[in-house]
Amino acid sequence: MRRGLLLLCLTAACAPTSRPAEPTASPGSFTTISVVATTDLHGRVEALSWLSGHLQILRELRRADRGGVLLVDAGDMWQGTLESNLSEGQAVVRAYNTLGYDAVAIGNHEFDFGPVGPSTVPRTDADNPTGVIEARAREARFPFLAANLRTRDGRAWTPPNIRPSTVVTVAGVEIGLIGVTTTTTPGATDPRNLVRLQVRPLLEAIVPEAERLRQQGATAIVVLAHAGGRCHTFVDPDDLGNCTAQSEVFQLARALPPGLVDVIAAGHSHQAIAHRVNGVVIVQAFNEGRAFSRADLIVDTRSGRVRTVHISPPQLVCNGRTSQDIDSWAADACRPAPYESRTVRYDDRVATALRADIARAQARREQLLGVTVTTRYWHSSREESPASNLVVDLLRAATPGADVAVYNASGTRADLRPGPVTYGDMYELVPFDSVTATASLTAGTLADALARGLGRGTAPMLSGLEATARCEAGTVRVVLLREGRPMPPETRLSVVTTEFLASGGAGVFEQMQDAFTLQLDRPMREVIIGAVPREAARIVSGLVGGYDTARPRLRLPGPLPLRCP
Repeated sequence: MRRGLLLLCLTAACAPTSRPAEPTASPGSFTTISVVATTDLHGRVEALSWLSGHLQILRELRRADRGGVLLVDAGDMWQGTLESNLSEGQAVVRAYNTLGYDAVAIGNHEFDFGPVGPSTVPRTDADNPTGVIEARAREARFPFLAANLRTRDGRAWTPPNIRPSTVVTVAGVEIGLIGVTTTTTPGATDPRNLVRLQVRPLLEAIVPEAERLRQQGATAIVVLAHAGGRCHTFVDPDDLGNCTAQSEVFQLARALPPGLVDVIAAGHSHQAIAHRVNGVVIVQAFNEGRAFSRADLIVDTRSGRVRTVHISPPQLVCNGRTSQDIDSWAADACRPAPYESRTVRYDDRVATALRADIARAQARREQLLGVTVTTRYWHSSREESPASNLVVDLLRAATPGADVAVYNASGTRADLRPGPVTYGDMYELVPFDSVTATASLTAGTLADALARGLGRGTAPMLSGLEATARCEAGTVRVVLLREGRPMPPETRLSVVTTEFLASGGAGVFEQMQDAFTLQLDRPMREVIIGAVPREAARIVSGLVGGYDTARPRLRLPGPLPLRCP
């Protein structure tokens, strides 16, 4: 299904018509702490100069009323763009240092780079699978928080500047911050980078940490959770009828003891929330730097308690359009609406801090690949799309002798726009550094693996074969087809996929790692980019990257994850 851009109620006209009344008290007895939260930046550092313009306005307002601003991020900071990936996230940390972040959570994609250096997973016993995270934490002037990431023997994971929680003082108010990451992390990054860690349940990690911080005098508790949900409108923060009630962060909020946590700054799902659940405020603002969240804590300075929390709708930082429509974040490219009745100005300080990163990335991005496309290859993380078909077809074409290529839809991260195709275009499609993996599997084994992935919610993309999934006796079954004919289960197939999937990522080839041979010479992204000039004619004709709504490559009986009664 080709979906149009979802129009969301984000403007001032759609905001709540009234906020909760300010508590009646003597002048100066209340302090406002504005909690500003970002999430899922995915390396879009060029957006941060506009975020900073909004922050400057808010910080000036809080200084004027003797309040303060708390700036946090809910994770997935650096994986996704040339500006960030070429330095393994250093550009993001440098920008966050400039902006004055107070703390960040560690997201699943923080693990993607693995050890420091060209390898994205440990190849020898000397390689540290969390080397990049630890290196970036040492460079940061703010802590990385990870309360539910524990060592294999159950101890807190505490490399330098990584800890479960912290306390910061803002305008004289002590605020406890706790970081957690989604329990799906082992399947949402390469699991080999988590071999020394375990991911504990969110609630189990947050409650004792929050109780300890309260006992130490924290007036408010803010959780940075790389776990999210989704709401469609933001008019009434107490109206949950337009929200996904069973999402991970909503379940967490409902399970928390009343009054323990004030705000959850959420992430991971790339959606938005500005709501109150079980007395807990949850805010989340999309992805890729296009918006930020805000929740104002109104603190009674005499009693040392939070009297109320004002929730703002997600604030778009450029001009109200989605990031896919923003071709440039330059100083003259955005026209943000006035914020707090003031003009938002581009912050040159952030751009200056990133100048070398941006220049190096631009030189790589502009390389032409010898083909021009005339239509948009849109992408989806949940279903077949032209962009994912292009990637998986190029993967098979670049692998001599491959009968079938398997790729995960969530690995395609951007649309390919009409026009001459550049290195940067393809990099945005596939920003990950996973290498390719090959195996000889029977059709029956491959079908079982695809069924397992579908049950976990993975949307596998196929090239060379088609597949039909159905429910039989309460179990997901997959039938592979070649030219419309079912393949005998014993048929031997040469399979190429990504190292991520081959190592058990997303649950497709779980516990099948020994069946695959890794091709370590270069990342899968570079393999498919190298195939683009050779396959130019077939791309233009639709033989590579073809998408036919009448004949999907994978036919499903229902939405993912597949559940059979």
